[in-house]
Amino acid sequence: KLMSDIHLTESTTSNHWIPIGKKDKPYTGTFDGGKCTIDGLYINSTSDSYVGLFGSVGTDGIIKNVKVSGNVTAKQYVGMICGENNGAIIGCTAKGSVISNDTGGNAVYCGGVCGFNKKYITEDKTTIMGKILDCSNECAVQVTSANSRKFGGICGINEGIIKRCSNSASGSIGNESENKGYGD
Repeated sequence: KLMSDIHLTESTTSNHWIPIGKKDKPYTGTFDGGKCTIDGLYINSTSDSYVGLFGSVGTDGIIKNVKVSGNVTAKQYVGMICGENNGAIIGCTAKGSVISNDTGGNAVYCGGVCGFNKKYITEDKTTIMGKILDCSNECAVQVTSANSRKFGGICGINEGIIKRCSNSASGSIGNESENKGYGD
């Protein structure tokens, strides 16, 4: 459990945050932010995907009670809290800016809190849904590819459960701008 606020020092392109958990090895623990703030999160990459404070959160992973602010720019699966969620994100706040810089016309999954809130089906056909509960987004969300509209305030695309969340920021694609709270 976090006991006090954390200020990450100013980063450079070669010294940016490395997300906790990866697509092939997601975070499966419980991270309790203790209602503290982590500010200065900085990621700037033209090739990385699954980025945020956490890259990928597994089905047993829980991220709760943390406020994160910063600037996150990456290719796909981009969010301030996490790039991909298969677990639970509870009581978190995202502030700053989140940008997908993928120019290939792919689905980019870019959201203020989470890029992709997933549904997972196990081998025995049990459905496990990612959950985002009691969260808020104050991040400006932007995708640079005009071919993709998989972006939103809370998450870029949602296959799971989102409840009691709020979005107070707008998003943009190229020169277009709109306010989408939950994505598709």
